[in-house]
Amino acid sequence: MYEKMTLEEEDEGGVLVGEEPITNDVQTYVLVGRFLTDKNINFNAMQNVMASLWRPKVGMEVHDLRNFRYVFFHMLDLQKVMEGGLWTFEQSMLVFHHLLKAFKLLLNLLIVISTIFCALISVF
Repeated sequence: MYEKMTLEEEDEGGVLVGEEPITNDVQTYVLVGRFLTDKNINFNAMQNVMASLWRPKVGMEVHDLRNFRYVFFHMLDLQKVMEGGLWTFEQSMLVFHHLLKAFKLLLNLLIVISTIFCALISVF
């Protein structure tokens, strides 16, 4: 079972967990979440624990953007997480919201703008 799983680091700090690589033209389903705690969350440990608990069939990515962004590549994986009950990590509850397509476009636009802005600042 475990020999089919891959764990690949990505440039954006996310991790792809699944049985095969995902191409960019695939439909994605996004949850934005935050743990109810004042403690710092160990990102690597959290993403490994959540992927282990959720066991997505097609795969998932996790991104750390102040709040965590969980990207799923199949609607059933997203539904399993949303309907699976309360999720916790290190005794802190995860609250999340399903990010709809219009909000995903806006979020991606904001990420591009902030990347350009940071690049411009580093030049000057």
